[in-house]
Amino acid sequence: MEATSIRGRAECLETQWVRAATPRDILAIHRLSIDCLESDAWTLEDFIREAREPYTRLHVVDRADAGIVAYALAWLVVDEATVVQVGTHPRWRRRRIAFRLLEEVLLVLAIAGARSCHLEVRRSRAGVRALYEKLGFSVRGVRKGYYRAPADDACVMSMAL
Repeated sequence: MEATSIRGRAECLETQWVRAATPRDILAIHRLSIDCLESDAWTLEDFIREAREPYTRLHVVDRADAGIVAYALAWLVVDEATVVQVGTHPRWRRRRIAFRLLEEVLLVLAIAGARSCHLEVRRSRAGVRALYEKLGFSVRGVRKGYYRAPADDACVMSMAL
């Protein structure tokens, strides 16, 4: 490994970390979801309600220089997890932030007892699907017409944990 890549990784670890979200983070997560998901974004009330549910796992990437730049919301019911939403602020994309966040969230879910994890992703989002595939997810099926505004099919992806 080159010294520059080691230095780059150390810098990344010093300036950002993945942590469980707190109630104080909900407004920032909601605003971030609007920037990331546009028409698919939830309301603030949706996030407040969801954060209170015992099956919800909500994590953020909190940077010392920028605050919350990414979030992931997952459900854990018995031994099955579902990644419900993932968002990275547009200015912070293409920096492996979502990858590292999801690695951590999947580990948290596995430690909590999840044996498998599932998600849906827009068929048109090839880059996002590739990210999930790098994490170990594979396409298991397609849900025709699943998304609206804009209309799109959903690729159903899953993996063993």
